[in-house]
Amino acid sequence: MEGLTLLARFAFGAANNEDCICPFKSKKIIELEQEIKTNIKLEEGNLYENIRKISRENPLSLETVEAYVIGNKISLSNHKLHHNYAVLKILEKLPNLNNNESFKEKTRNCLITPGIYNGKSINTFSSKIVKNPFELQLERGDMVLIHYNSALTKINEKQYETLKEITEKIIGNIPNNEWIKQQFPTLEKLQPIQDA
Repeated sequence: MEGLTLLARFAFGAANNEDCICPFKSKKIIELEQEIKTNIKLEEGNLYENIRKISRENPLSLETVEAYVIGNKISLSNHKLHHNYAVLKILEKLPNLNNNESFKEKTRNCLITPGIYNGKSINTFSSKIVKNPFELQLERGDMVLIHYNSALTKINEKQYETLKEITEKIIGNIPNNEWIKQQFPTLEKLQPIQDA
């Protein structure tokens, strides 16, 4: 997968969710790709600024986009470059928001979290109902990356562990963070869950 494709998939859920403050105007994936290509070097805004912090020379490379969306050696060395830091950093400054259920639900939707395909649907570790808008070909036990209730791409165990490690670094300074930790169980718990 190309970096632009992954970034457009990431943007898709945000662009189609009224709670998101991201600057996307397009609602369709092909239009999002064009919007991102046009704006990546020009626009202000969290996404574009954060991607350019990782790489000004090649902001749409797969390595750059993976650092922001999934996590890799770049974001392991600096967790503030990952999307989940952009989402959760407000809790370091305003810890009382941890008690606001509406804020917590919006935050859960915006976080990059894992899911697993149980043979019928994608299970998560919250009450999310996950869509498969990109028609990922999934087999029972496949792990996926979720943003705004949309499965973006398959991930492997190493990518999951990287995502979990980065997010644990991010939430280390956030009080009352158990509700966040619940979104990132150990791999032993990350197994196909039967539908009730």
